[in-house]
This record gives sequence, structure tokens and C-alpha cells, in this order.
Amino acid sequence: MVQGAWNLASGSSDTVLQELAGLTTPAIQSAPEADPNDNTNINARNDVSRDSLVQLQAANAAMPLVKLARILAKKTSESIAKKRRAGALDVELNSVTMKELNEATELIYMSLEDLSSLLPLLTRTAEAMRIHRQNEIRSLIADLREAMGTTLTILESRLVPFMAKILGDSNELRLETSFPILKQSWEKASDRLMEISLSFEVDQAAI
Repeated sequence: MVQGAWNLASGSSDTVLQELAGLTTPAIQSAPEADPNDNTNINARNDVSRDSLVQLQAANAAMPLVKLARILAKKTSESIAKKRRAGALDVELNSVTMKELNEATELIYMSLEDLSSLLPLLTRTAEAMRIHRQNEIRSLIADLREAMGTTLTILESRLVPFMAKILGDSNELRLETSFPILKQSWEKASDRLMEISLSFEVDQAAI
């Protein structure tokens, strides 16, 4: 049950990563053929170019978050599988702990799915990108920044103690040894994505 939730989280990360990759390689949109000197056509092409640029920047900044989330999901799933081969993990974990470990996947992975659905809405055109959408994206990024720390805390307090019973003093790389670098990298990537979101506000005001 617990391992299944983290396997699904890993699959969710792969899906989100593909969606973001699609934003980094936007389809070439044909420009109007009528009059190349027509200001309307020129402005339309400029809007498409600006919109593609901001989506590209946001998607590129979000991809490291998804990759880090995928690393955590795979490491956690592999650790649980190792524990299950050595002993019945699901039997040892009580229902409350299992519920917390399952819900921990939602803190990051559902938020990443929400983010990937909002990023395509990022445009520099005022009528296309409303203030409430900008605020929604920034609020989601702020929540994501804290989500990794919360998730790691749950894993460290709930899952790691059970892992220690099996691994003992083994020199094998433990799940928790990756936590500090994951958290640091996650916060750095989140801050970068927020910077891009805030810079968009400046660009919007300048239109």
C-alpha cells in the first residue's frame, strides 16, 4: 500500500516532466500571411513570441523541482521494497503511520500537477493572464517550497526508524542521507521559479 503510493508519485513526476518539456518546445505558430507590415499582424507575432518565452522560462525553472521529486519518490519506493523483502513492512506500520506516509506524497506531487496545469496560462498579455492567476501560481510555488521539508520530516520520523531496524549499521546508502541535499536543492529551485514569477509581474506592468 505505502510502496504503491510512492510508485504512483514517481509516475506522476514522469507525466509532469513530459508536460513541462512540451512547454519548452512549443509548436511553431504560423504568422498571418496578409500584410507583413500590418501592425496588427506584427503585434500578434510579438505576443506569441513573448508568451512562448515566459512559458519557456517558467517550465525550465519548474523542471528541476519535478526531477528532485522524482528522485525522492524512487528512492523512497526502493527503500520500502528493500524493507519488504527483509520483513513485512505493512504489518509493522500502524494504520495512522501508513496514512501519513501515503498523504505525504500528495504534498509535493499533486501540487506539481497543479503547477504544470497553470504554467501554460502564463502569458505577457494582460487580458490573457489575470491577477488572480498570477497570485494562484505564486501561492502554489510558496507552498511547494515548504512541501519538501514537510515531506522529508514525515519520512524521517515515520519511515526511517523502520528502515534502521533492517539496515542496522550497514554501509549501504541510507534513504535519509539524501535528505539534506534534496531539501537544499529543492529550496534553491523553488526560489528560482518564484523569481521568474515575480519578474513576470514587472513585465506585465510595463505593457
